[in-house]
Amino acid sequence: MTDVKMFPQKEISLNATPYQSGYYDRLQELISLATSSILFCQYVFSVSETRYWQRSNKILNSIFAAHLRGIEIKVLFDRPRPHSPNLRSNINTFYKLNSKGIDVRCLTVLRTLHIKMIIFDQRVFLAGSHNLTDSSLYSPFELTFECRDDFLVNSAISYFNCLFNGSLSEPFENSLKALGDGKS
Repeated sequence: MTDVKMFPQKEISLNATPYQSGYYDRLQELISLATSSILFCQYVFSVSETRYWQRSNKILNSIFAAHLRGIEIKVLFDRPRPHSPNLRSNINTFYKLNSKGIDVRCLTVLRTLHIKMIIFDQRVFLAGSHNLTDSSLYSPFELTFECRDDFLVNSAISYFNCLFNGSLSEPFENSLKALGDGKS
């Protein structure tokens, strides 16, 4: 058991499951087991048009399969900004998600959304350093934890909903219009 201090003031004890090299497998498992919703808060989600064998592409396909099963999928990305090193990554992934009717939003403010968190069925979340990129999904230098603590899960859901549904976010396509980006 580990004691964790939450701020403003809440002390809890929890068992934490760290995922390093097994993150991809656990993520795929949780996507396949989802029964109602998957909420993504992701700094970078990069897929390839031609490299279908890449792990990030396989995750995208699993998301599509979950969506077809009737799972509610919501995605919150970092806001696209000119000259950002990951500008095209999230834009390309947005177009794929949008083509399947998946709700994708981004921040309205020009601040970096660096969170990497995925919430499954309002009962468990993964949070850590993994971007959804092929290099990150193979890297031994990333670390993500799984959490099932009710207080922490509810806190993560509240935080996600505040960002996703509040005035701090907008449909991703609106940010592309502001950026002046067609499908280039």
